[in-house]
Amino acid sequence: MNKLGGALHAIDAISEWSGKIVSMLIFPIIGLIVLDVVMRYFFNAPIKYAHEVSLFMFAGLSLLAGAYCLRHRAHVRMDIIYGRFSHRQQAILDVITAGLFFPLSYHSTKRELLGGPGFVASQRNHSIGSACNPLAG
Repeated sequence: MNKLGGALHAIDAISEWSGKIVSMLIFPIIGLIVLDVVMRYFFNAPIKYAHEVSLFMFAGLSLLAGAYCLRHRAHVRMDIIYGRFSHRQQAILDVITAGLFFPLSYHSTKRELLGGPGFVASQRNHSIGSACNPLAG
């Protein structure tokens, strides 16, 4: 096996086991949301950061499970168009869309964390406290 084949095999193996492990993250997310609902409606004492933390956990789940979905061709696609392409054209389209996804994800994450104009972080009221600034409020 050549070096490229070995590297691809290693990446596939990492994607396989990390996808299976990360998929279990859905259970703590569900537990946190259920706990927050119970605390809010039965005890009138909501968990202050439950919604925000569950969103962060789901974002991590989505990003880390992406390689697993790509490996198993489980992403949602426009099959009306995509299905008409040959396997080679589908592979080229997969490479192009993945090549666009990662830089755009990096850019939007960086802008969100730095609070650029027009993004949610710049419009957040950090004086009420959040997972980003728990000491406020």
